[in-house]
Amino acid sequence: MSNIEQIRFRTKVCFIASQGVLKTPESTLKLNLSEQYILSYLIENHSTPVTKDDLLKVGWPDRIVTEASLFQVIRALRVKLNEKTKGDVIETLPRVGYQIREFTREHVDLSEQKSNSTISKINKKTIISAIILTSTLLGSGAWYMYPPQTEPTHFLIEHDHIGNNSITFISQTLEQQLDLRNKTKKIFSQQLNKYGKMTITDKRI
Repeated sequence: MSNIEQIRFRTKVCFIASQGVLKTPESTLKLNLSEQYILSYLIENHSTPVTKDDLLKVGWPDRIVTEASLFQVIRALRVKLNEKTKGDVIETLPRVGYQIREFTREHVDLSEQKSNSTISKINKKTIISAIILTSTLLGSGAWYMYPPQTEPTHFLIEHDHIGNNSITFISQTLEQQLDLRNKTKKIFSQQLNKYGKMTITDKRI
């Protein structure tokens, strides 16, 4: 069995430090390194306020950054932790720093989780396949029992050229044929009036 620890916040988002991800029932979100370091440090020191200077050192161990970088990470974490109200998870302590709000530690069996996920995918595929097969059989049966009663359809087919465009007009009546021709010529005429030239060229329509 492969057990890992996850931190569940009041917003129903879980943090798996060993993987550096935030998880909800719908999604998994990978945190960048600064976000991982800062969130982990806040969790480890949840019983005491953490200063901005401490978080600056923890979040960027190899370089010096300004408080603006810290504010940006805290703001990003609030969004990713689904804070509806500022301070639901990360509480700001004026002139001091930050402190994490309440959370619970849980242990998750990854092998069981993976197995359930695989079973779920198989079940979904089976259900979808069954629906498609059933629909196909019902449709085939209905067509066999009640074949479509349609009269033969005859079409008028005419070819024409507008500019260097080759156009084929297909209709059922002469009126439709004339209507198609007039609408097509109007489109080309509008292009010619607007741009001074035909913008539709070398087309086979």
